[in-house]
Amino acid sequence: MPYNWQLKDWPHFTFERSALESKAVQYSSEVAYLIGRMSSLADEVRYDMIAENLATEAMYNSAIEGVRYSSEDLKSSILNGLYPEIRTRHVTDYRADNLGKLMIDSRRTYEEFLTEDRLFYWHKLLLGHRKDIKEKGEWRVGEAPMQIVSGAYGKEKIHFEAPPSKRVPSEMSQFINWFNDSKDQFVSPSFYAPIKAGLSHVYFESIHPFEDGNGRIGRVIAEKALAQPLGHALPFSLSYAIIQKQNKYYDALQECNRKLDVTNWLTYFLDTCLLGLDLGRKTLDLTVSKAKFYQRFSDKLDAKHSKAIRKMFEAGPKGFEGGMTNKKYVRINRVSHPTAARDLTYLTIIGALERRGAGRSTHYVLVDMS
Repeated sequence: MPYNWQLKDWPHFTFERSALESKAVQYSSEVAYLIGRMSSLADEVRYDMIAENLATEAMYNSAIEGVRYSSEDLKSSILNGLYPEIRTRHVTDYRADNLGKLMIDSRRTYEEFLTEDRLFYWHKLLLGHRKDIKEKGEWRVGEAPMQIVSGAYGKEKIHFEAPPSKRVPSEMSQFINWFNDSKDQFVSPSFYAPIKAGLSHVYFESIHPFEDGNGRIGRVIAEKALAQPLGHALPFSLSYAIIQKQNKYYDALQECNRKLDVTNWLTYFLDTCLLGLDLGRKTLDLTVSKAKFYQRFSDKLDAKHSKAIRKMFEAGPKGFEGGMTNKKYVRINRVSHPTAARDLTYLTIIGALERRGAGRSTHYVLVDMS
């Protein structure tokens, strides 16, 4: 059975508009609400929210592919790039620094046309450190087929085979022209943006133009498509939403491998965008709570307290799993158990933490600042 790019109507994807319209309208309403809430925040809180979203997207975009970086390095890189006049933080991992630069560049250029040079620049930032990749910042080459494979050696299962390398330049030229020329078609009315984003992702992944990094760059392109009609960078992390149900993401993409009807994929994608908006609202609530927390307690915290509290906030809307415990505090700060117990008691007394459970189940959660 032929792959999607081998079908005679390639690359003209089809979908049932009536099956998607209500979700697209809901998305349009909810994204406008979230942007409105963000615009009403104090500058410092809004800066933190933007940096949080970008750092979250960078971290989970890579985590989907099994690549993990320090959240602290990512956020430091992003803060340095976004607001160098406000704060400068040291970044220890240059790979995380480059990923932060990619996120900032994609945010700053979301309204611009997509270009081959921009994609090459992103690829170099993403994989410039990889010595095993020959083509960095250029399309893949070579005669060997580009295949998506799973299973042990000798029992491999081929899920998809992308177009041969010699076709990539022309395929990508066509993709880039489609992406740029379809802008007005999808942003008027604006609720078609998630449909364009979903189409752009499956289209790009079907070409698989790079030797590696296609999934990560494909998700950046999808975010660009989502942001274009908003006049505002995307106020949530798409990858954070995807990773909540990662198997569904791969299953939905795989279903498109041999057909051009992408209704089911777009249904999944719209549901994921709506989940992203829900998580974005929770991230905003957490960012506001964090600002209130530090306004109230910052002058009462020493370096150890601050480090533990920061770890708890970094867990995001899902919360610090299992709460803070004596054992975790010891590991985070490399202190003795008596010191950890004393510090946690102090944080409870001043109202920064709330103690829950008893005995071995004792743990601490951040005080509710809503």
